[in-house]
Amino acid sequence: MKSFTSSCRRLTELALLCCQRISNRALLEMGNRSVNEYKLSLQFQNLNGENRNMHMEVITSGKRVNVLIYDIVVENVFFLTVTR
Repeated sequence: MKSFTSSCRRLTELALLCCQRISNRALLEMGNRSVNEYKLSLQFQNLNGENRNMHMEVITSGKRVNVLIYDIVVENVFFLTVTR
């Protein structure tokens, strides 16, 4: 009877140790994923900021001027450029 009790206690300890390892691994994975998603969101914020500050060279009233892409109107003539 004593050996049955001690083996049950040992199994319980092993089960707890296994659960602790699994939970530690899960916490590490969640932390790692959170950091990666945060870095990715910062990259998208930087790209979004760059997209809002795009200028184009247009001809308006016979003059070449640089304007924001949001300020282009129907009468403007703009040049398409191909870059590599």
